[in-house]
Amino acid sequence: LLLDQKDGIRLLKVDPSSSNLLAQAQTRAKGDIGLAMSRNPGGNVYITGEQGLVLKLDPAAGRFRALETPYRGTYFGVTGGNNAVVVFGLRGNAYRSVDGGQNWQKVHTAVEEGLTGAAVDGKDRLFLVSQSGRLLVSDDGGQSFAPRKLDSVTPASAVLPVGDRAVAIAGARGVRTQLLQ
Repeated sequence: LLLDQKDGIRLLKVDPSSSNLLAQAQTRAKGDIGLAMSRNPGGNVYITGEQGLVLKLDPAAGRFRALETPYRGTYFGVTGGNNAVVVFGLRGNAYRSVDGGQNWQKVHTAVEEGLTGAAVDGKDRLFLVSQSGRLLVSDDGGQSFAPRKLDSVTPASAVLPVGDRAVAIAGARGVRTQLLQ
């Protein structure tokens, strides 16, 4: 359970018999901010949000630590392969780190609309979808993303690999399966 209590974030264990605090962080934001929590394939837990917010869980300390990125806009999520982390958000912005979030490089996505969903498949390919329904694929650990031709384009908010040759893309108009070409 992720709670935004204006002065910070509380991550509680989801167990009806327990209210143990697993971690917390101070956001220093004025008012409520949009937040998204994700776990990348490496098992690290991140919170992303508005105003360039990227937090990474430090399990030993029981708290989230802020990571500085070059972008001050909104991030909608995080993904990554075995050796990299990619944060993504508004206006096609994506940044990649290969050192746990200490340094970030801008990733060219070739889109200007919000990137709203991500996934990784068993071959370490990264997938991003945009608000306008575009599908972007990276075969190089998030260093670059290339658009894929789609049978139909509708607004998208989530993507999920279906085997090695297809993805399911979800949005306001439902879920569709797309073969990868």
